Amino acid sequence: MSYLFVAYLYDKRRCSAKAIVDPWSDAEAGFAGESLVRVAVSPRVEAVFYFPGNFRLKSQAFSFGCEVFLVDDWASAPAEALRRAGARDWQYVGWASSDMSDYDVAMRFTPDGFDGRAMIDGEGERIAIDRGVVQTYEKKTIAASPQELGFGTDGSGTFDEEAFERALVEREELFRPGLLVHDTLGVTRGKVIDALHNVADGQGEVLWPRGGPLDTQALRRAVAEAEDPLVPALPLWEHLRGETMKPESGPRKKRARMKAG
Repeated sequence: MSYLFVAYLYDKRRCSAKAIVDPWSDAEAGFAGESLVRVAVSPRVEAVFYFPGNFRLKSQAFSFGCEVFLVDDWASAPAEALRRAGARDWQYVGWASSDMSDYDVAMRFTPDGFDGRAMIDGEGERIAIDRGVVQTYEKKTIAASPQELGFGTDGSGTFDEEAFERALVEREELFRPGLLVHDTLGVTRGKVIDALHNVADGQGEVLWPRGGPLDTQALRRAVAEAEDPLVPALPLWEHLRGETMKPESGPRKKRARMKAG
């Protein structure tokens, strides 16, 4: 079973599969098996999983998913389309999460703002933007020594390990992508993993490409000959500090195969 995923998540009362998939309608598949698949996460929450293609290694597929969401910027494509249309009552989350959460990025999009949280290889980053203004930005190393958290030896020879662990959790909480998702949608990573496994068991509806995933000789060759994906490290959002964040004309597409509608 896989525990790596790249997905859009939304409450059906605040967003729709159509709003998520519309920006992809004219995009061309680049790899055999590339697809967007909708499945229920809870009675109110749905996921649209992005599957990059039929790569031999799940870790390679996940890396391509991160590239498409974070470098090609398709995580924000539905938000940009909704803003251009003047929609005012919507929100959704884009989430890329790997095994053991060593690469974990969640982004909440709303009509007026953006919230991002990331934890990658022991580093954390978070940002909050409202009406084009950066309200919060922070980047720090999550891991810390006892001395850094005020648990240096006091000469007694005792060390409160439980208190130290609690301090580490508190240091981490502000950056945890899973908490942003839970606060927004009320679902846990475990629920999303269950939905991912349901797709593997044959549940779910393929929304893109129309007619189902493509499997041509050329697309198979693209999988076999694919260059290493570009997976961004932290900082992801530092460049937004001091800038005004405005909706763009469309997602920034690194690969020419992605065509805006």
